[in-house]
Amino acid sequence: KTITDDERSLFCNILPDYCEHIQNNDGQTFIVQVIGAFIFQFPFSSSSVSFIVMKSVFGSLAPQINRKYDLKGSTENREVKLNELNAIEEQLLRKTTLKDINFNKNQEKILLNDIDHDRVIKILKRDVNFFKSKGLIDYSLLLGIIDQPDQKALNSQEFNCIKIDDSKMVILGIIDFLETFTLSKKCEKVFKNTKNFCKETDVSCQPPDKYAQRFIDALTNWFPAN
Repeated sequence: KTITDDERSLFCNILPDYCEHIQNNDGQTFIVQVIGAFIFQFPFSSSSVSFIVMKSVFGSLAPQINRKYDLKGSTENREVKLNELNAIEEQLLRKTTLKDINFNKNQEKILLNDIDHDRVIKILKRDVNFFKSKGLIDYSLLLGIIDQPDQKALNSQEFNCIKIDDSKMVILGIIDFLETFTLSKKCEKVFKNTKNFCKETDVSCQPPDKYAQRFIDALTNWFPAN
């Protein structure tokens, strides 16, 4: 994934704490694994591009994903519009990353057993509190749902693959966390509040503490207790 110079600098600044967070929790984190950050210098040119290499959240199980969501806990501009024809086309839905309002309209509920539920909520809260401590915002929960997993999926040992039962499983990871509440983000928040006359907490852009709290509050909607 290509990143800006500011995002590269931010990642380098938080890298020691990012590694410490993973090590201190024995790798039990849903934050997407960043393998490396690089700068490519174009030959015979002063131009360059920065990019990071990350481990795929879905990995080899990506072809089995029936629906995937990018969730922030916000409702402002958080819907992918699908007309009636497209909505029944399975291949389109497999390729489309839906958002919070789609999740609510589809009445998706990830009903985990008590042990998995407590574990998932605990780890997600811990990851979000790490982001808050670093002043990070704009991150999302990337959630993939497999309705009829094959034996390969059911036998997966990947930490972020969670089996609900023999007919359904979910894969999750937190992505897009290289953003801080800069002056431009503050202006974006004020503009969207004024333009849309929406509740302050509905706007995706929020200060780190409010962004984290809204994300944590949304967990009970995404992963309701049985």
